[in-house]
Amino acid sequence: VTSLFTQVGLTSSNGEARRLARSGGLYVNDARIENETQTVSPEDFDNGRLVLRMGKKKYHIVTIA
Repeated sequence: VTSLFTQVGLTSSNGEARRLARSGGLYVNDARIENETQTVSPEDFDNGRLVLRMGKKKYHIVTIA
């Protein structure tokens, strides 16, 4: 899941995403990422949408078409 944050532009590198995940700064659908190896599955999408959040104010919505 950390590479997804980098691919959408919320983090500048996978290393930054891993550090934020370890410190509790990354969220998927308002659920904190507990470990940096967590994966995203089709069940995580709500009505075809996945909300990624970094910190309090930076959001990105991933949509499945």
